[in-house]
Amino acid sequence: MVFNTIKIGFLLGLWQLKRTNIWTTLLIIFVMTLTFLNLVVVSGILIGLVQGSSDSYQRQYSSDILIKEPPFTRYISDGNSISAMARVIPGVEAVSVRYIEGGVVQSDISKNVKPNEKIPQAAASIVGIDPVREDNVTELSKLIVDGQYFANSQYNSAVIGSGILSQYNPNAILGETLENVRAGSKIRLLLNEGFIDLKIKGVVKSKVGEVNRRIYIDRDFFLQLYERSFNNPNEIAIRINPEAAVGPIKKSLESSAGSGALVQTGEESQGSFLKDIMMTFSLLGGVIGGIALLVSSITIFIVIFINALTRKKYIGILKAIGIQDSVIIISYLVQALFYSAVGIMAGLTVLYGLIKPYFDANPINFPFSDGILAVTVSGTLLRAAILIMATLAAGILPTLLIVRKNTLNLILGRE
Repeated sequence: MVFNTIKIGFLLGLWQLKRTNIWTTLLIIFVMTLTFLNLVVVSGILIGLVQGSSDSYQRQYSSDILIKEPPFTRYISDGNSISAMARVIPGVEAVSVRYIEGGVVQSDISKNVKPNEKIPQAAASIVGIDPVREDNVTELSKLIVDGQYFANSQYNSAVIGSGILSQYNPNAILGETLENVRAGSKIRLLLNEGFIDLKIKGVVKSKVGEVNRRIYIDRDFFLQLYERSFNNPNEIAIRINPEAAVGPIKKSLESSAGSGALVQTGEESQGSFLKDIMMTFSLLGGVIGGIALLVSSITIFIVIFINALTRKKYIGILKAIGIQDSVIIISYLVQALFYSAVGIMAGLTVLYGLIKPYFDANPINFPFSDGILAVTVSGTLLRAAILIMATLAAGILPTLLIVRKNTLNLILGRE
């Protein structure tokens, strides 16, 4: 009995759709498509703004696992053993060991300074690296925008982050950047007992602050300048195979490091700030999408209501010949389902055939991140289901208002 009711209602709904004006149908489908895209794309862009920053942080700085000195300590204890063990763990592809010291650098070192004039200077992190291994982990050479990446064992040479240079930061506060510094220029690194001049081989530009305000020099040169032990680095970045699981590798490293180092995944090393922003943007996207959902529901309500209102006599005749109210209601629900389903399919085609490939190839250039379109299959299907349910709810109410009226009044057109 139930099956026959659904079957008759379905066939009746299809018959009514065939008799609907084609332009009206296309307009409703267009509205549903825009609503679906609004639900998915707006939140996807807002979340992608933060996700792009998170991805850049992991790709260009922390990699999959980042080992740092524990809180209130100056360096990692027994870094040689930790890095050596990391290189032999199955699934680990590359390891970069970093040595870091705070420093002050000056530009215009050849300029004649007047008695009342100061040479432009800025604070920066001086980082000693093995250039080849660092490039294997973070692909630092691909971030060079001026000059070139330096080779291993190049003393008195440096790669500088664009965050320290005035030409890349025109609105920076005086004293935060250096002026007239580019590839081929020289800067002066101030040390406790003097200074040393460094030739800039290249300029790195990144939206990750930990990369953009660093000056990279050769590891052996760094250890010599600061009289640091090779066994006491500040950071160890580890890139693993995409198919390998991060958890077991992290546990192995934690067992090896003990209390002498802090082992974190790339996501953990970012802290809670980005997660909080992502949750906020997700909520904001939900609010905006909810407004669009409300508009589409009202649209469906009006369309179904006017459709049923203009067919009151037809509905009355159906009831008079014995067609159940549930059959008539199902017929109008079929129409609502058709509008939403076709609109969603059109939206999915536009989303995955045009919008997402475009954003993947052309990230949005925000000041602090390369924004992507963060959409997942599960999230997209969830929003599609929400849209369908909202459409069905909007379609059933006006039908009930008409169908429940007296049969004779419907046939005669009485209120």
